[in-house]
Amino acid sequence: MGQIFADRRAAVPARVISFCGAALAVWAGLAVQPAMAVDPPVDCGRAIGLHFWSSTSLISDQTPDGTLIGKPVVGRSLLSRSCEVPDDIKDELSDKHDGEPVDIVLELGSSYKIRPQSYGHPGIVVDLPSGSTEETGIAIYIDFGSSPMQKVGERQWLYPQKGEVLFDALAINGDNAEVRYQAIKVGPLKRPRKLVLSQFPNLFTYKWVFMRGTSQERVLATGTISTDVATSTIDLKTCRYTSQTVSLPTIQRSALTGVGTTLGTTDFQMPFWCYGRPRVSVYMSAANTQTAVDGVALPATGQAAGMASGVGVQLINGKTQQPVKLGLQGKIALPEAQQTESATFSLPMKAQYYQTSTSTSAGKLSVTYAVTLNYD
Repeated sequence: MGQIFADRRAAVPARVISFCGAALAVWAGLAVQPAMAVDPPVDCGRAIGLHFWSSTSLISDQTPDGTLIGKPVVGRSLLSRSCEVPDDIKDELSDKHDGEPVDIVLELGSSYKIRPQSYGHPGIVVDLPSGSTEETGIAIYIDFGSSPMQKVGERQWLYPQKGEVLFDALAINGDNAEVRYQAIKVGPLKRPRKLVLSQFPNLFTYKWVFMRGTSQERVLATGTISTDVATSTIDLKTCRYTSQTVSLPTIQRSALTGVGTTLGTTDFQMPFWCYGRPRVSVYMSAANTQTAVDGVALPATGQAAGMASGVGVQLINGKTQQPVKLGLQGKIALPEAQQTESATFSLPMKAQYYQTSTSTSAGKLSVTYAVTLNYD
């Protein structure tokens, strides 16, 4: 049987090239025998499939990027425990290399894209196929549990556990190293819906590499790793508020008769759209200065000349006809969000001038409130 590791070369004597009697260069020529044919790597087949837990998770716009979602899927017997080797080197392995280690290299499947960051986690983050990550902000996080992921190529990692030559085959003794999969939020929720994670074919290929990193490196066997068909549902729920500007009527400064005077009450509607029947509430906060009076906020300090002073704006809940408490303590439930899968509705509100000081001046007035959605 042929020896694939021998370097057979026929030596050619050194020669001297002379010009006008002076030696210019010395070189040695080597005649190399043609490389012998070798068998291709053995196909170890599909690795043991991993599957996602059958569970449902809630994700909203407020879920921070980098949040791991649901339960991790842990595989501890990911690869076949043994694999054949090409026929052309079985005798070579059994005679000379029995018991020697074999590296196992994982390579991400060509249809999967690695994200440039892992959001503080030690593993890698991979986009879902078919543009789903761009629509939902959900990707798959992968790591090797307590073992670091040692990168050995642009899309390749060294499997934490080595295989070994076992007579004329390849083997892994004991359980395989741990590989974990978990959904992760990586971006904005552009298209809320129920996202079902199920089968991801050929997520990785793996290679049994003998004498990796040497001139005699050879891939002896290959295979693929896929997730199985059990599913995990991620309920992508959201509510959105459309920013708006409310104009109050012009009033006379002389109508402000003392602290607490209210004028120019104006009705308006706060528009919302919600998907997925979320339990949600909303609260308002003063973007600049909040007063001790419920619902009253002041304009930004240091405003340009010609702006009114001594006056703020007060928000009134149109349902209860009571001033809105600013901040989280004043959150208002939005039960309309749970009435249909996709709900469009409005929250009735009122805004009015509120005199905050005995000293006032005429001019324009601009007050801003921040609107925050809070999911239960």
